[in-house]
Amino acid sequence: MRFALLCILCGTILCFRPGTAIASSDMDGHPAELEVQRDFETNLDLWRDGRYEELYQRTYAEGSRSRETFIRRITAAGRKPACCWEKLQEVTVSKCSGKKATLHARIGLENRFGTTEYSTRSFRMKKENGVWKPAMSDILSLAGKAGR
Repeated sequence: MRFALLCILCGTILCFRPGTAIASSDMDGHPAELEVQRDFETNLDLWRDGRYEELYQRTYAEGSRSRETFIRRITAAGRKPACCWEKLQEVTVSKCSGKKATLHARIGLENRFGTTEYSTRSFRMKKENGVWKPAMSDILSLAGKAGR
């Protein structure tokens, strides 16, 4: 009995950590908020690791933007996602529909000097081929201007 209570308590503490979305599915079959957060976090990891081709594939454009232009802009940008716990905090996800959502979060960004700064903002997300993708323009805006 004590072991079961301990397991429930530990599970509850892990589920309700600050800045973490709660895993749940809507009754009408929409994906959980945690899925949106995980896909977004994967993009931040790809960016930090310099895997720009994969990052390009995991974003969506509202206009036409070539892969080369995207990679050139993000490579020249003055910042990249911070590591570990600084990378993504205070996440909330609101769904507009089964294929669109908005993720609002505080993002830690390292500049070229290794100093971490934070940006709190919203990201438009769209589900394509089973993956939640942020708008390319939101990612480029977060990256900042070249040489910054």
